[in-house]
Amino acid sequence: LCTDALCASAMSMNVFKYDALLQTDTARYKDYVLSDMRKDFKVMLDQGATSTWETIDGAVAFGNAGSLCHGWTALPVYYFHRLGIAKYQE
Repeated sequence: LCTDALCASAMSMNVFKYDALLQTDTARYKDYVLSDMRKDFKVMLDQGATSTWETIDGAVAFGNAGSLCHGWTALPVYYFHRLGIAKYQE
């Protein structure tokens, strides 16, 4: 699925997309990266997640075998720090 000039990617692959965009032009893509990240992680927070999911579908993914604990999804902490965001803001 592609919108504008970017295609959707799996949550585990977003780190590569975000790094490429920010390396190309941080000022231009900072808001996009933060917004894209927030849309997925907000779903988890709104569902009361205490850890981060393998996919945005949560436990129902993969025939109800979706994992709800993935370390790579701690990336918002990295990007908030890298982009100078002091705390999570909707």
